[in-house]
Amino acid sequence: MQNKLYEQTLWALPTKSHKAMPTFLTALSNACQSSPPPYGEQWYATAYDRFAGNPDWLAASFFTYASEERDGARRLAVLADQIGPLLPKALPVVWKHARDEARHILYFLELLDHVFPKAPQDLTARASLEHNNPLERVSSKRGSAAASRVVSEVVRINIGEVKNRVHLSMMRGWAMAYCPRSQASRVDQITSRLIQDEINHIAYTGMVLEMLHRLGLAADLAEHYSSEFRAFNDQLLGELTWHNINPTLQKTAEMPHSRGTRCT
Repeated sequence: MQNKLYEQTLWALPTKSHKAMPTFLTALSNACQSSPPPYGEQWYATAYDRFAGNPDWLAASFFTYASEERDGARRLAVLADQIGPLLPKALPVVWKHARDEARHILYFLELLDHVFPKAPQDLTARASLEHNNPLERVSSKRGSAAASRVVSEVVRINIGEVKNRVHLSMMRGWAMAYCPRSQASRVDQITSRLIQDEINHIAYTGMVLEMLHRLGLAADLAEHYSSEFRAFNDQLLGELTWHNINPTLQKTAEMPHSRGTRCT
């Protein structure tokens, strides 16, 4: 039976993109069938709600998200250098993704201020996130990378964005519930923009994979995608087990603050 995550992702993507990337969508569909992701299941959403019901946990998660966006921006800048020689058309969109991630750092810090204005913070760590552009120190011309390595990186990034859309959708409801009424409009605007950016990132990385496939650089895309998807799910389940979270929710200790296994 098709895991519902595929239908949700397909519905979120622009309809006009469906016909443009049939190989990618088939790969995603097959992966969801063969290895249903935990974040597409009700027990996972229930676990998230249990932890997000603690305002201290949710406030800490905003800061963790900001840190992850910094790391993602740097990683994407490296990918841009590597993918340019293979697929020049992808270079500007990968760089746009990197800039989006850098902008998201400030979005998550702004959410923290609007939703939990009295939450304690590590001011030194915050200043580092706010004032150090993660793209400034990334050197260009790192040299070419093997096509297989680039394909694997784009696949992993795409899978991460699929999961991030789900996590941000769950986070949004709690952010709106906690924020003061005076801040509701801005919190709604930020969270909606974050989710839309994740959808855009799924779409463009899917299209990049489609183009790499057409060039013969990702001939086994469906198999490759399923393999990476399964590894991603296994790692995430391992992290959840470490934190004593399981599908039956019989024992729960501490859910990771981050969006789980992170690709970007």
